[in-house]
Amino acid sequence: MEFAGVSDRMRKAYSGDMTEAAQQTIDYCVRNNILMPFLEKRKKEVEDIMITLFSQEEITQDYIRDKVEEASKAATLQAQIASARAMLKDGKLSMEQITQYSGLSAAEVKKLAEEMAG
Repeated sequence: MEFAGVSDRMRKAYSGDMTEAAQQTIDYCVRNNILMPFLEKRKKEVEDIMITLFSQEEITQDYIRDKVEEASKAATLQAQIASARAMLKDGKLSMEQITQYSGLSAAEVKKLAEEMAG
Protein backbone atom coordinates (compact mmCIF):
# COMPACT_ATOMS: atom_id res chain seq x y z
CA MET A 1 0.00 0.00 0.00
CA GLU A 2 2.78 2.40 0.93
CA PHE A 3 4.61 1.51 -2.29
CA ALA A 4 1.57 2.58 -4.34
CA GLY A 5 1.46 5.96 -2.59
CA VAL A 6 5.17 6.56 -3.17
CA SER A 7 4.78 5.48 -6.79
CA ASP A 8 1.89 7.88 -7.35
CA ARG A 9 3.78 10.81 -5.79
CA MET A 10 6.88 10.16 -7.87
CA ARG A 11 4.87 9.73 -11.08
CA LYS A 12 3.33 13.16 -10.50
CA ALA A 13 6.64 14.75 -9.49
CA TYR A 14 8.44 13.41 -12.56
CA SER A 15 5.59 13.54 -15.07
CA GLY A 16 6.94 13.23 -18.58
CA ASP A 17 9.98 11.22 -17.44
CA MET A 18 8.63 7.80 -16.58
CA THR A 19 12.08 6.23 -16.25
CA GLU A 20 13.11 8.80 -13.65
CA ALA A 21 9.80 8.40 -11.80
CA ALA A 22 10.28 4.63 -11.61
CA GLN A 23 13.91 4.93 -10.50
CA GLN A 24 13.07 7.54 -7.85
CA THR A 25 10.21 5.39 -6.55
CA ILE A 26 12.45 2.36 -6.18
CA ASP A 27 15.32 4.38 -4.66
CA TYR A 28 12.93 5.94 -2.12
CA CYS A 29 11.49 2.57 -1.20
CA VAL A 30 14.96 1.04 -0.79
CA ARG A 31 16.11 3.96 1.41
CA ASN A 32 12.95 3.69 3.53
CA ASN A 33 12.86 -0.11 3.75
CA ILE A 34 9.60 -0.43 1.81
CA LEU A 35 9.36 -3.85 0.13
CA MET A 36 13.11 -4.10 0.65
CA PRO A 37 13.58 -7.89 0.25
CA PHE A 38 11.53 -7.93 -2.93
CA LEU A 39 13.15 -4.84 -4.45
CA GLU A 40 16.67 -6.07 -3.71
CA LYS A 41 16.05 -9.18 -5.79
CA ARG A 42 13.89 -7.71 -8.55
CA LYS A 43 14.77 -4.02 -8.86
CA LYS A 44 15.17 -4.03 -12.66
CA GLU A 45 12.02 -6.07 -13.20
CA VAL A 46 9.96 -3.74 -10.98
CA GLU A 47 11.41 -0.70 -12.74
CA ASP A 48 10.53 -2.09 -16.19
CA ILE A 49 6.98 -2.89 -15.09
CA MET A 50 6.54 0.56 -13.56
CA ILE A 51 7.78 2.31 -16.70
CA THR A 52 5.36 0.28 -18.80
CA LEU A 53 2.44 1.04 -16.50
CA PHE A 54 3.30 4.75 -16.28
CA SER A 55 3.63 4.94 -20.06
CA GLN A 56 0.29 3.23 -20.60
CA GLU A 57 -1.39 5.61 -18.17
CA GLU A 58 0.15 8.59 -19.95
CA ILE A 59 -1.02 7.29 -23.34
CA THR A 60 -4.52 6.77 -21.99
CA GLN A 61 -4.63 10.29 -20.56
CA ASP A 62 -3.42 11.76 -23.86
CA TYR A 63 -6.09 9.79 -25.74
CA ILE A 64 -8.81 11.04 -23.40
CA ARG A 65 -7.59 14.65 -23.72
CA ASP A 66 -7.61 14.34 -27.52
CA LYS A 67 -11.15 12.93 -27.54
CA VAL A 68 -12.40 15.68 -25.21
CA GLU A 69 -10.79 18.31 -27.44
CA GLU A 70 -12.34 16.76 -30.57
CA ALA A 71 -15.77 16.69 -28.93
CA SER A 72 -15.40 20.29 -27.81
CA LYS A 73 -14.44 21.43 -31.32
CA ALA A 74 -17.36 19.52 -32.82
CA ALA A 75 -19.79 21.04 -30.33
CA THR A 76 -18.44 24.52 -31.02
CA LEU A 77 -18.80 24.02 -34.77
CA GLN A 78 -22.38 22.79 -34.36
CA ALA A 79 -23.20 25.85 -32.24
CA GLN A 80 -21.64 28.14 -34.85
CA ILE A 81 -23.64 26.48 -37.63
CA ALA A 82 -26.88 26.71 -35.64
CA SER A 83 -26.20 30.37 -34.94
CA ALA A 84 -25.44 31.14 -38.58
CA ARG A 85 -28.57 29.28 -39.71
CA ALA A 86 -30.71 31.33 -37.34
CA MET A 87 -29.16 34.57 -38.58
CA LEU A 88 -29.61 33.54 -42.21
CA LYS A 89 -33.23 32.60 -41.57
CA ASP A 90 -33.86 35.94 -39.85
CA GLY A 91 -32.51 37.72 -42.94
CA LYS A 92 -31.59 40.95 -41.14
CA LEU A 93 -27.81 40.61 -41.27
CA SER A 94 -25.38 40.70 -44.16
CA MET A 95 -23.22 37.70 -45.03
CA GLU A 96 -20.21 39.59 -43.64
CA GLN A 97 -21.96 40.20 -40.33
CA ILE A 98 -23.05 36.58 -40.08
CA THR A 99 -19.47 35.51 -40.76
CA GLN A 100 -18.22 37.88 -38.07
CA TYR A 101 -20.80 36.93 -35.44
CA SER A 102 -20.91 33.18 -36.04
CA GLY A 103 -17.17 32.59 -36.25
CA LEU A 104 -17.59 30.62 -39.48
CA SER A 105 -15.67 31.43 -42.63
CA ALA A 106 -17.35 33.34 -45.46
CA ALA A 107 -17.29 30.15 -47.56
CA GLU A 108 -19.02 28.17 -44.81
CA VAL A 109 -21.73 30.82 -44.39
CA LYS A 110 -22.23 30.97 -48.17
CA LYS A 111 -22.56 27.18 -48.31
CA LEU A 112 -25.15 27.22 -45.50
CA ALA A 113 -27.10 29.95 -47.27
CA GLU A 114 -27.11 27.92 -50.50
CA GLU A 115 -28.23 24.78 -48.64
CA MET A 116 -31.06 26.70 -46.96
CA ALA A 117 -32.16 28.29 -50.25
CA GLY A 118 -32.11 25.10 -52.25
